[in-house]
Amino acid sequence: VFVLSLIIVVRPAMALVSTLRSEMKLNERLFVGWMAPRGIVAAAVSSVFAIRLAEAGVEGAQMLVPVTFQVIIGTVAIYGLTAPLVARLLKVAQPDPQGILFAGANKIAREIAYHLHQAKFRVGLVDTNWGNITQARKSGMRTYYGNILSEEMLNDLQLDGIGKVFAVTANDEVNYLAVLHFSDLFDSSHRYQLAPRSEGRKAQQTSLPRHLKGRYLFNEEATYDYLMARLDNGAVIKSNRMTEEFDFDDFQSKYGDSAMPLFLITDTGDLRVFTADSQPTPRVGHLLISLVTPVD
Repeated sequence: VFVLSLIIVVRPAMALVSTLRSEMKLNERLFVGWMAPRGIVAAAVSSVFAIRLAEAGVEGAQMLVPVTFQVIIGTVAIYGLTAPLVARLLKVAQPDPQGILFAGANKIAREIAYHLHQAKFRVGLVDTNWGNITQARKSGMRTYYGNILSEEMLNDLQLDGIGKVFAVTANDEVNYLAVLHFSDLFDSSHRYQLAPRSEGRKAQQTSLPRHLKGRYLFNEEATYDYLMARLDNGAVIKSNRMTEEFDFDDFQSKYGDSAMPLFLITDTGDLRVFTADSQPTPRVGHLLISLVTPVD
């Protein structure tokens, strides 16, 4: 009865009262009221109190620890089993978030992120270079100034709506470390990095197990140096809607070998990433984002 009263009455009442004047929506307040698992802190504190109360001769002090452990077991079990269902019922869950976190805010990252931002995808860019951050902010994108590998940065990041991480810095080692750093937050299929330079590719391929490496963005030739050279030589990122009059074959005929497909946005709004191991097929109705050399 005590455990159920905490879950059904006390916690919801606390959450609703404490968020009364907040900007949270009712469904978000209700979800907060449903989540309050207890753990090691409660166990440790109750043990200390039980000893002190028993020494003081307080009647029933011996019940404090077992009741606390009932609370821990009950809240963890109930919240753990029901949280996904409650989140879906209250419509606060994002089963397939489409946003992207960029490790790096250099020219490559900014150009790619801007086009995704224009396509209404949530993006965030992290960089230690203030100039890069400033340029990204001018385009209206969310930025974070700091080291992507620091624990403090993990606490600062707002990852709501973010489902993928792109490591696109100029340093191949940092890219590998970045995708590894986020292995607890993102599934291996949603962690991407630029292909390493040729001299370091063989060593990295043999030194790291596959599940610790990110998927190579776009294709195996799309290294940082290659993409920067393309952009510096006049290549641009362009969005093309595939139609009956201008399909993927027409796109290839127009831009030829200069075209490097980057992303595909389906007619249902799903973002598909071109990688070294996956090349989606653009169809009528899809929006194709690619790196091309402009033609007359």
